Amino acid sequence: MFIVGGGPSLLDFNLGKLVNEDVIAVNGSIFNLPRAKLFVTMDYTFLSKAKIIGSDVRNDRFVAFVSNPAEKVFVVGYESGRFKKDGDSVVIDTFSGIKYNLRLFNRVIFAAERGGVGLSLDDFRSSSDSGYSAIQLAVLHKYNEIYLMGFDFTVRGEKTHYHNIYGGGCAKAYTSRLDWFLTEYERLFREIGEKTSVKVFSCSKISKLNGLIPYIDTGKILC
Repeated sequence: MFIVGGGPSLLDFNLGKLVNEDVIAVNGSIFNLPRAKLFVTMDYTFLSKAKIIGSDVRNDRFVAFVSNPAEKVFVVGYESGRFKKDGDSVVIDTFSGIKYNLRLFNRVIFAAERGGVGLSLDDFRSSSDSGYSAIQLAVLHKYNEIYLMGFDFTVRGEKTHYHNIYGGGCAKAYTSRLDWFLTEYERLFREIGEKTSVKVFSCSKISKLNGLIPYIDTGKILC
């Protein structure tokens, strides 16, 4: 399974090489992977950031999203029972009272706990990062090898992503957020190693994950 994040290491990579592979698209990568197997996000603002909703006009991005055959999965992060379901496609934030309509998603998963890795859907683990949830989902789908692409945890100049779905941003502030996310991946990879036979590889030369998991050049695994 290839999991494609948004890191700037993918600026020079032809994602068309993944057309015949099993792929999980994370967040904005869905628009560059028209034949992804799964799409994962846990960002409540994704639909508006990607301009899929917020307009009466169904634009090209809306059409691309709904027509993509990927199973679209929304992960509700574990926050001590803060969120609850209201029907099949609405999630309520019980702290703020805000209702999130997730009707464009095929499945909504509520994380059972924060951190580590679960071995069943009832024990699904999350972090504050969509990529983390994608790795957890790949483990549950029984893939023996998981290849992470665009999981850089760093920036390239002022580029925070290889795509422009979210517009520009402060690279320095974004790097600080990434460093915070990185600490939770340490436990994730440790527990995957302890609890499963799954092998996880980094496919980014510039990734800070390369100190935690093996790096492999995509040229060795893709034609």
